[in-house]
Amino acid sequence: MTSLKPNVQSLAEQIYFWLKERIIIGELKAGERLSVDQIATEIGVSRTPVRDAVNRLALEGMLVVHPRRGTVVGSLSVQDIREVYQIRIFLEPAVAEYAAEHATDQLIADLNELQAEWEKIDPAEVYRDFAVTSRYVEINAAFHQRIAAQTKNRRLEQTVVSLYLQPRMATLIFGSNYQGPYRRMQEHRAIIDAIARRDPAGAYRAMRDHLRYAASNLTDFLSEPGRLGDASAR
Repeated sequence: MTSLKPNVQSLAEQIYFWLKERIIIGELKAGERLSVDQIATEIGVSRTPVRDAVNRLALEGMLVVHPRRGTVVGSLSVQDIREVYQIRIFLEPAVAEYAAEHATDQLIADLNELQAEWEKIDPAEVYRDFAVTSRYVEINAAFHQRIAAQTKNRRLEQTVVSLYLQPRMATLIFGSNYQGPYRRMQEHRAIIDAIARRDPAGAYRAMRDHLRYAASNLTDFLSEPGRLGDASAR
């Protein structure tokens, strides 16, 4: 694989991004079986970095590892998205409320820094270019995780992280004209403003509204006739 450059990133990291890109842009389809041995042979490396990359993608839900049955590309349906957002709407507004009540200058600075980086991204390119998609997803995840980290509750933070679907949803949206990113950026700004005011009720409402709008916009978009095509069965 000519795109691998061991001096720039670790081999496992490069394989991770290579496989992730193939999944997001649709070269690898939901339900498609992958072989660690075959991938290692194809790109001329040992099984270890491939296995590490596969395990990382499995943690994100983009791959599913079945003991003794192999690895397949993960699937995701509109109903899956609805159910996960329902859990997030129950949980994350309370997390934001707590964060606002216990906000530190460092938390506010961290969130503003993440937001500044997010706002450098062109929303119109988010689901049209893999590199832009990856950066958008990375910052979005970091934003929600940083708020959860303010609770200093490791299990709660892990729960919030485990509910994050954006990398998997990107496979359903990539190449589309979905307009959600611009609004998501505005909604994050409202959350930051409430936390910076040390306004727990305002932070609760801002996070609740953010997640409600995201769930509604996304599921409505994906539910349009013909939008998912064969992917509707994911």
